[in-house]
Amino acid sequence: KALVAGFATVTIAALALFFGVLPEMWDTVVGYHSQRGIQIESLWGAGLLVASKFGYTISVVHDFGAEHVRSGASSLLKVVGLVASLAVVSITSLVAARRLRRGDVSVLSSLLLASLTLLVGVGTVFSPQYVLWLIALGAAAAAWKDGPARPIALSLVPIAFLTQLLFPFLYQELLEGHPVAVAVLALRNLTVLGAGAAAFALVI
Repeated sequence: KALVAGFATVTIAALALFFGVLPEMWDTVVGYHSQRGIQIESLWGAGLLVASKFGYTISVVHDFGAEHVRSGASSLLKVVGLVASLAVVSITSLVAARRLRRGDVSVLSSLLLASLTLLVGVGTVFSPQYVLWLIALGAAAAAWKDGPARPIALSLVPIAFLTQLLFPFLYQELLEGHPVAVAVLALRNLTVLGAGAAAFALVI
């Protein structure tokens, strides 16, 4: 009850500061991102690229400042990605309520690393700079000798390497659907998912 009350209080207080511009903010932030499709570098984009190698029809288009994959399944995949993201946040909140103790920064940093890694992994948008977020939390998790997810920080090395390989070096090949580039993307995204799942398992 205290967690819910605290969350509600902080949320209301934060939104109150922007009360006069909330409709405009909603349109420019939530409205903008809700209209975006499946970015090519996301897990779902990689899946569509792989499916295209087996005859599934897709197209790669440039909109919202990035490359997106359009297909008959894109709308459904957006919903699946959203549900998966909400599930990650819900599970993180439950684990935090059960596992965290006041001042337990080692567990908190590991839980945040697990949560953000999975959120990036299942999101419909995955830009290269997102890996910097993971590195920051990975460093925090690795700083504590008793941090549950400390070993997972090492997985950020291949994740960063594969991301750098994709952008900028293999990006044009990725847009053209070359098998090597698609394989590198799929491997990167599966590594992110695996790292997030392993970190959660260690925290729980």
